[in-house]
Amino acid sequence: MARVNNESITRDQLAAECLTRKGAEVLETMINRRLIEQAAKVRGIQITPDEIDQEIDATAKRFNLSRDGYLRVLEQQRRISPLQYARDIVWPMLALKKMVAPNVQVTPEDIQKAYEANYGEKVQCRMIMSSNPRRAMEVWEKIKARPDDFEVLAKEYSDDPASRSLGGRVRPFNRHSAYPKLEQEVFKLNDQNRLSSIVEMGEFSYIFLFEKRLPAENVRIQDVEKLLVEDIENKKLEVEMERALRDIHTQAKVDNFLTGHVSEAAAPPMQQGSVRQANFEKPVPNGNSPGSAGPQPGRTPSQLPAGARPQLVAPPSGSGRAP
Repeated sequence: MARVNNESITRDQLAAECLTRKGAEVLETMINRRLIEQAAKVRGIQITPDEIDQEIDATAKRFNLSRDGYLRVLEQQRRISPLQYARDIVWPMLALKKMVAPNVQVTPEDIQKAYEANYGEKVQCRMIMSSNPRRAMEVWEKIKARPDDFEVLAKEYSDDPASRSLGGRVRPFNRHSAYPKLEQEVFKLNDQNRLSSIVEMGEFSYIFLFEKRLPAENVRIQDVEKLLVEDIENKKLEVEMERALRDIHTQAKVDNFLTGHVSEAAAPPMQQGSVRQANFEKPVPNGNSPGSAGPQPGRTPSQLPAGARPQLVAPPSGSGRAP
């Protein structure tokens, strides 16, 4: 494969080095694809080249890119070739989608919750997130004594990098979010009761300071119902597809001799960020924590690439760490 000062680097040496560096990741992708292929065959599910092309075109369109432009971005930013994308991501995703589609139903209650989440009343506040409960209590006492110091204290003590630099400013909280415990606390706040209690969730403690309530938007539900239904369907499909993939693993016997993981009917660990929980808030493309200070997303269906739901390849670096 190469020669360095008359010393050869052989194909076998290159293959061994590639196997050491990327073998486990590639093999896991191959295992996932093989399992889905087997499950699809049992169910009589087939995916045509036209369906793959249509999915790629539709995904590119959601990003306002041409097909070639979208595939070029994938190759440049994620090092995923068009062949890899079609074979390892789009095909398995379409197969899983066909498996679970009959299980996905959108109810009137779903539509109402999505409408309230997207267009209903919201609460604007500031947040301090701390991984140290004792420090959180100390900071809470300081804020209780001097609420106007919240911004300064957030910059000094908050463990959320996205909002810390903004003095704890986060995007407004809406109803029916992915964080009902935090949402419930935030919606208790008002001009007379500005400081929240300390809310423990996962490994973090949260403190909120009320700023203002944002009234519901003047949008009729019938004018946005089609868009809401599409978004709900996508989110429910994500959840069902992830569940189906886990069920396939659970029912299979996978002997991975490369990693030494040899066990029967053992599901692999979930990849962080592989799929969102089923909730009715707008998708958040940026920001690390609940109510993170990322840009307010538009009212479009999920902006993640379709091939990333569920992820069958490694996610990009910098994935969020919200509980």
